[in-house]
Amino acid sequence: MAESRRFEPRIVGFLCNWCSYAGADLAGTSRTAYPPNIRIVRVPCSGRVDPLFVARSLHEGADGVLVLGCHPGDCHYSDGNYHARRRFAVMRELLVFLGVEPERVRLDWVSASEGARFARVVGEFTDAVRSLGPPHFEADHSIAIPTAPAPPPLVADTAPLTAELRALAARLLTEKDVDLVLGWEKGTVGYRPLFARTAEQAARLEPDARVALNLVTYLRGLAGRRVAIVVRPADRRALNVLLHEGQVKREDVFLIGVGADSGRGPLPASDYDALLGRTPESIDGELPPFPAVEEIEAWPAPKRAAFWHAQFESCLRCYACRQACPLCYCKECMAEQLDPAWQSIAIEAGEKAFFHVLRAFHQAGRCTGCKACQDACPAGIPIGLLNQKVAKDVARLFGGYDTGLDPGKPLPFTTFRKDEAFTECGHE
Repeated sequence: MAESRRFEPRIVGFLCNWCSYAGADLAGTSRTAYPPNIRIVRVPCSGRVDPLFVARSLHEGADGVLVLGCHPGDCHYSDGNYHARRRFAVMRELLVFLGVEPERVRLDWVSASEGARFARVVGEFTDAVRSLGPPHFEADHSIAIPTAPAPPPLVADTAPLTAELRALAARLLTEKDVDLVLGWEKGTVGYRPLFARTAEQAARLEPDARVALNLVTYLRGLAGRRVAIVVRPADRRALNVLLHEGQVKREDVFLIGVGADSGRGPLPASDYDALLGRTPESIDGELPPFPAVEEIEAWPAPKRAAFWHAQFESCLRCYACRQACPLCYCKECMAEQLDPAWQSIAIEAGEKAFFHVLRAFHQAGRCTGCKACQDACPAGIPIGLLNQKVAKDVARLFGGYDTGLDPGKPLPFTTFRKDEAFTECGHE
């Protein structure tokens, strides 16, 4: 009686048409038994499996998700499984960070001749998920948001730089070297962007490097005009990503560099057209690069799940984080697509969580840590931690990759190495 009432997991399996699906077919024709818990989705290639399929399957009630493809080197489309391997490794780590047990997601390889291997892999995965039981997500609002010690500001006194910035901006505008200067000015509440088109307007510019707003967000809307823009290290690196993705032309931008306590990794003075004060650089010192992320990583999975569920319950789906990000520039966001519809417009915790997973994954290898998204959030959700987690894993998995330091370097999801082996993917 106890055996008949045991938990039976619902497994979603994404199988590539040419190898894994054929392996499953061979297991069937060979009368090789495997658990009936798996619901198979046949796809052309494992490279076609968007990692968001995995996240969406878990959101829709799957207890585990198994992705099976051709062995590396045997892909029918040459390199689809190499790309899948990279994307899946990052998504799996992100899901674990959110409180999903790592045993609930797995990527593995099965060829068309490996019917017995298919049955074994499905059996092992089903047993592992069964031992976990059904997933539980219960919010705990009592868990405090981890904080990281802030480094001292690179520009301790901006007063001497104010006159320098205003004089430079006035000269550029007067001599018609640029059409406008984009910087900050003091508003009624804090700072706001200033689009200075005359020397008189430039007299309102402030070089305060503590402003969270990333001015690079506005550059795409100013295409075709020569723009001088005040940038900090993280902003400059975001511009490098836009340059790599063909969204901005370098000859249309005059870069005025100012130091800040945001961003990681120094950029050479040659990256700027003008500098205020000393060269912008990283001043992390002896601080760990991701202390708050590492604190959450040390928590048990139930605590991580309870923490993030509580945070996502506060989300308003206002999309302020998306609008503040210079790298969220799609004309139609996946979160609002109707065909295909990636997610519901319902304001419920699961849909809100999926939106933040979607956005964090799309920033993999692109986010420069400017934290404009987190500062824009009216609910105070620490969404910057999701981006930091992805950046940490991208650097660890892909040879120390650091976003935006080299505009000519391929983004991590656009390339691969054949000799990569991620144990995080469930295989060697």
